[in-house]
Amino acid sequence: MQEEAAQYLLELFFQTDEHLNVLQQQELTGQWQQTLKTHCHMGISTSPMIAGYATRLLNENKILMNEELVNAFYYAMSGAHHLQSLQHGSKVS
Repeated sequence: MQEEAAQYLLELFFQTDEHLNVLQQQELTGQWQQTLKTHCHMGISTSPMIAGYATRLLNENKILMNEELVNAFYYAMSGAHHLQSLQHGSKVS
């Protein structure tokens, strides 16, 4: 059940991120990125799938870099069966 809830939430995250990219409003984008950083990418109760996706988005937007990025990916990959969250829609080759 938790896996299904995380997958549903992940789909909502995909949609939210896509819509914010279309709107191109810096204030909303900044709030979204802060939410991802504060509540998702290293949250203790966050699923690895959500943490991985949030980490990838924060990396693409240069919010997470260097050691903080390495630590975040290490945490996200601790649930290695959720690598799809890191790869889904990734802009990184």
